Amino acid sequence: MCGYAQYARLQSSWITPLSNGLSLKDSMIVGTAGFTAALSIQSLQQAGMNKSNQPTIAVTGATGGVGTMAIALLKAKGYDNIIAITSKDNQSPMLKSLGASDIVSPQDIIKDDNKPLQSQCFDYVIDCVGGALATSLLTQISYGGAMSVCGNASGIALNTNILPFILRGIRLIGIDSVAYPNEKRLRIWYEISNAMEFIRKIPITEVRLETLAHKLDSIQHATNIGRNIVSINNQ
Repeated sequence: MCGYAQYARLQSSWITPLSNGLSLKDSMIVGTAGFTAALSIQSLQQAGMNKSNQPTIAVTGATGGVGTMAIALLKAKGYDNIIAITSKDNQSPMLKSLGASDIVSPQDIIKDDNKPLQSQCFDYVIDCVGGALATSLLTQISYGGAMSVCGNASGIALNTNILPFILRGIRLIGIDSVAYPNEKRLRIWYEISNAMEFIRKIPITEVRLETLAHKLDSIQHATNIGRNIVSINNQ
């Protein structure tokens, strides 16, 4: 827990100014997960995703940090056909309050027949988990669609084939928030600041240092829901 401190000394080139009225607490609620979600959405919009034709967008790991942020940001941008993919069906009310139009189980997505192409069900995908779910989703993306990938909770393997790319023109886009150019970060934070009304609908838990180990354990075992911020002041 030595990384949790009230003050840190950093290179000035690493710092991005707070955007458009964001508070320090807001920025910590958003965190790396929110920044990654915003990058994922930006990448898909650059690949052709546009709210004008209301595409069907799937978000995997929907109750996780990136997943909840992605749903809230998509809704803030005016997208209505957002499919939340999660095994936690008891969280359906929360996901729908964020903007999900439908909730789907990963078991309904993953196919056992190993067909190189499946029916075209989704226009775009924000994948936060990788593994078999990402593999199956690639075969179900509509012609000209795209999938961004930013997580590997279900594994780093991607056992796919070339047909989704050469017969449907699918794009697979990797998302990295760590080395993203600092001069471009302010624009992303500006987009996030405009969506805080929606982001604040995500369950937020303030964790004290003495309970942090328990919270980290729940995150590791995929039982955590929503966002967590650490309060350094224990008084």
